[in-house]
This record gives sequence, C-alpha cells and structure tokens, in this order.
Amino acid sequence: MLALLIPLEGYLLYRVLRFLLPTRSWRESVLTTFVILGAFIAVATEILGAFHFLTPFAVRSLWSTVVAITLIVLGGLQYRSRRPLFRFSLGVAGAFEWTAFSVLIVYFLVTLFTALIAPPNTNDSLQYHMSRVMHWIVNRSVDFYATVSDRQLWMPPFVEYAILHLFLLSGGDGFVNLVQWFGMTGSVLAVSMIAGFLGARRVGQWLSAIFTITLPMGILQSTSTQTDYVAGFWNLCVIYYTLVLARQARSGLGGSSRIIPVMLGLSFSLGILTKGTIYAIVLPFLGYLLVTLIASRSWKSLIAAIVLGLVFSLGLNLPLWIRNYSTFASPLGPGAASLGSAAWNPLLAMSTALRDATNQLATPIGPGNKILYLLMQKVHQVLGLDLSDPRTTLGEYRIRFSYHEDYAGNPVHFLLGNLSILYIPILFLSSRRLQRGQKANRHEDRIVEQLPVLKGASLYSLLMFLAYCCFALLFKWQTTNSRLLLPWLAALGPLVGVVVETFQLRFPRYWFAIFLFLNGLPYLLSNPSRPVFDFHENESMLFVSRTDVQFYNSPEIQNELISVVEAARDLDCRSFGLELDSSTPEYLIWYVLAATGQEVDRVGSFNSIPEVSNLVNSVYRPCVVFCIECGVAREKGYELVYNRGALQLYSDPGR
Repeated sequence: MLALLIPLEGYLLYRVLRFLLPTRSWRESVLTTFVILGAFIAVATEILGAFHFLTPFAVRSLWSTVVAITLIVLGGLQYRSRRPLFRFSLGVAGAFEWTAFSVLIVYFLVTLFTALIAPPNTNDSLQYHMSRVMHWIVNRSVDFYATVSDRQLWMPPFVEYAILHLFLLSGGDGFVNLVQWFGMTGSVLAVSMIAGFLGARRVGQWLSAIFTITLPMGILQSTSTQTDYVAGFWNLCVIYYTLVLARQARSGLGGSSRIIPVMLGLSFSLGILTKGTIYAIVLPFLGYLLVTLIASRSWKSLIAAIVLGLVFSLGLNLPLWIRNYSTFASPLGPGAASLGSAAWNPLLAMSTALRDATNQLATPIGPGNKILYLLMQKVHQVLGLDLSDPRTTLGEYRIRFSYHEDYAGNPVHFLLGNLSILYIPILFLSSRRLQRGQKANRHEDRIVEQLPVLKGASLYSLLMFLAYCCFALLFKWQTTNSRLLLPWLAALGPLVGVVVETFQLRFPRYWFAIFLFLNGLPYLLSNPSRPVFDFHENESMLFVSRTDVQFYNSPEIQNELISVVEAARDLDCRSFGLELDSSTPEYLIWYVLAATGQEVDRVGSFNSIPEVSNLVNSVYRPCVVFCIECGVAREKGYELVYNRGALQLYSDPGR
C-alpha cells in the first residue's frame, strides 16, 4: 500500500497550490500538480540512479520524507488561513451534467478496476517497458546495460520511471497500470480546460471530456503500461499553456502569471521524456506561440519561454541524451532513423496522412475495408506512388480492424473530430458574413453571438490540422500508428464539444453523450488483453488466475515458459543469465520468477546488440541461464538441464 504515497503526495501538493495560487481554478491546480510530480519523479530517478540508490528502502524513504514535508507546509498554511483542509463539491447541476458525470464515472471506475486487477501484459510491456524496469531494479541504476533489445535502452523513459517508483514502493507490479490511467484522467481534465479556454460553456466542456474518455484506443491504453496516453497528457498541457501564454501576450498581460512559462517548459520537457511523437503534434502550437509573442512584442515572455524550455529540456532529458549519444551516436537513439520518414515532400506526406486515416476508419466489415484499400491503391496509382514505399512505410501497407490496444482504430471519433475541423471554420466565416448585417432570424443571431468562440476554435482547428500533417510528414506509416496518434485524437475533444454546443438544442447533447458511451463499451468491457467479459478465446479476467491473464498476448508459450522457470526455481539459484532474442517477452520470465517466490540478486546478459557489447560481463558466471540462442552458454561450459519449446535452461555444472 506504500504505492499510495504518490497519490497522497499529489493531493497534499494540490492543497498547497490552492493556498499559494488562490486565483487559479481547481482544474489548473490539478494540472500544475501533475506537472510538478512528473518533474520530481524524473529528477529523483536520475539522481538516485547516479548513486545506485534505486532501492526499495531509498524510494520509500524519499516519498515518506516528501509527504511529511508537504504535510508540514500544508499544516502551516492551513493554520494561518483557518481554511478547512478537506473540502469537496461536485459542482454538477442539471440533468445533462448529471448524465455526463455518470458517463465519466462509469468509465473512470471500470478502467481503474481493470488497471488494478490485470497484470501488465501488452506486447511492448513484456518486451521492453517492464523488462527495463526490472533491470534497473536489479542494477539499482538507470544506466545502460547489455541487452539484445535496443528499445530497453534508448526509448524515452518517463513512464517507466513512474512505474519504477510504484514497483519499488509496493514491492510488485500491482499498481503499474495506474501511470497510464492517471494519464487518461489528466487528459480528460485538460481537454475540458482547453474547451473552456476556447469559450465553450459548461455543456461544451462536458461533451469534450466525454469525447476523450470514450476514445477506443484511449480506453484500451488507460489500463496498460504503454506510454501514449501519458504522452497525450503532456501534449494537452503544452497546448493549454501555449494558448494561455499567447492570449496573455495579445492582451498585453505577458507578465501577469509567471508560472505559465514554467509549466509550459516543464510540460514540453516531460513530453520529450515520454514519447518522441510529441515533437510533431506540438510543433504548430509552439510555432503559433512564437509568432504571437514576436507580433505582440512580448519579449520577456518570449525569452522566458525559450530559456525555460531549453533549461528544463536539458535538465530532464540530458542524462538520457548523453547515454544515447555515447552508445548510438545520436541523442535520440536509433529510432529516429528507423521510425522517422526517410523523405520529406508533400506527396509522400499526403500518402502517409491518407493511410493513417485508413488505420482509424477500419471496420469489422471486410468489404468496407477492401473498398478503402482499393481506394488507397487507386489514389497512389494516380499520384505515381508506391502504396508500401519503404521511405515512408514500416512493413507492408494493409487495413485491419481490431479491438487490440496495439491496432484498434477510432472511426467514430476520427470522423467527428475531422468534421469539426472542417465545420468550425465554415461556421466562423458564415458568422462573419452575418455580422456584417445579413442576419435574417433568431438562429442567425445566436450564431453571431458565438463569433468569439468560433474564432478561437477556428485557429485551434487549423493548428490541429497542421499537427496531423506534421505527424504524417515526420513519421512513417505503420500498423500501430493509431496508437501513436492517441495524443492528437485526445486533443480533438475541445473542437467536438464546441460544435455540438453550437446547436443549442437540448436533445442532441443527450444523444451524443449516450451514443459515445455505448460506442466505447466493447472496448471498455472486452479488451482482449484484459477482458471484463469473455472475448473470443480469452476468458474474463475475473474468473481466471492473474498468471493466465499475464499470458493472454502470448498463450502459445505459457506452459513451456512456466515449466522452465519453475525448473530454475528448483535449483535454488539467485543469479541468472539471459541469452535471448529481441522479440522475447522477457518480462514474463521476471513475472513467473516473482510468482514462484524466487528472489533475484543479479541478472546479466550473455549476448547483446553490438552497441553495448562492451557492457557484457565476460567473467559473470550465474548459476543458471535462460536462453533461446544458447551458443554462449554452451561455450562457457553450461549444461542443458531443461528444454521445452524455444526457451531453454542451462545450469553451471560446477555450482
């Protein structure tokens, strides 16, 4: 239960901010709390790791001390102000708001339950997200180590840093899915704030929150240890603080709130530390901010934003960049070359954008997907482009419908979001025409009254369109791009909320909320990786063991892997060697070792990628070796003691 120290610290810090920033809304204080906690986790992890202090005792002591200090500060502030420490008010009024609130609560609670009950079993989690955490724990540091999976090394690590703290606090992986769940929670809050900033009233803000929380890909990811929803949250923070700072500059109040540039710089830096896709999505918003600050001659705000952005980016990311550069000769690691587009031109970018759209629009109806594919084929023939051009494509282009968190599309949300991007500027231009004296009825009067909202939303539409284009320009098409676009999809919420609110009719907003609620239920209840209800061959996680759920994405290796690891446990060994390949779901070995009660003191790889081959400890001689490629183990004189399937167990005959 020590994992609760982090949310407890979050609440205490939120209360402190409410005292220190009384003019800020409670939602802004929550956003600030998330950003400060994120920065603290990143800095604390690097400092503790530098001294090899990433141990359960050190992390538990750190958070206990921080909670105690924050509690003392809060107590002093509360004593001076005589304000109550615990205050709670829902602030929900009217039938529609209660309907919207109920939708949000159902989704929050079901995803929270799923995140707490299910183990981390996503393919990427098994191969590198959770595996790198386990190596850090054994090594007591986040320094690079010998491994055959380069993604365990160079990938931005913020989510895994947070997972590491939860793991060390609790002594297991029972709370690790909460990192993404809190990413979803923060994103829903941030989306409603952006909608309010654009001028949407309460109805539009509620609708934008419902739009975001019912995103199919978001629902699936909110209960996993992937990284896209946390990246989406930092992206939304950057967008919000960018819009606020730009408005302050336009109104001549650039210095009225010095905390905004700080929060902008920290959010952007944390986004970089979480996922490389943030570069493409925030680029148009940062460009807009730059132009606005220069045009309004807000030099102090401009300098503050640039300096703080550089300082925080370097402060939070420099340790990883140094490790990456010294190992891969690139601060971003080898991923920039493999995942990034190899050719930048408008036609190729349009090709990627269209194919990314088909990822979102795939349906369970085969003929519909075939029509989409043939349409893409025809368009590319007209443009003279290869449908699977290797310069802009990973693998072979195809269209597939899936409920899986790696591939699921968001057809309803994608269509609603893009229709909003198109509709809002059209409505804005119409309102401008009507404002010039061509109004004819009360309905048109209401449209003119919404002109300020439509103006801000039109700008937001343009920036979102440019963000999508930037993503298509910078990143290759791949079957998992629906997952990578989650931050952009979540940021569509404010536009949809504004559009539905402009109708100013009572029943459409109810039906819209209910429709989105129902549309998301299959993903909420029948995630194939963590189903609440049975999904095809996977039984409900409520009626099977946690270990069975752990293997839902790798059922073919469950029996063999468990038997091999149990054989290792019977040898009563606490040092292990690994000789695996890059596609091995390595965390499953760690998970079964923990489930069998086996303690691990030391782990080292016998093989590795060339870049870290110098980190292979040639004199390290563990008791046993788990291997798939077992050449090194045999060369060192280890003997095969158990062989079932691809995974083999070798033992040191001289132990």
